[in-house]
Amino acid sequence: MKVYNNTKTVLRWVILAFIIYQVAASTTGAWIALIVGFYIVRFFLRLFISAVYLFCMAFIFIVLLSLLII
Repeated sequence: MKVYNNTKTVLRWVILAFIIYQVAASTTGAWIALIVGFYIVRFFLRLFISAVYLFCMAFIFIVLLSLLII
């Protein structure tokens, strides 16, 4: 989970820097793209973390099951 927290922190700083840039050169379309992009990135990040977590759990389960069979 430490990698996930680091990734989340980096994403927050990038988003903050981009928001500051948008305030400096403000256009409505860019704000809409920023908000929509933020939600899309957050959705895919959660999906990816869930998939990795489930894969690791399945792998551990298979290893433990094979140890029990042996």
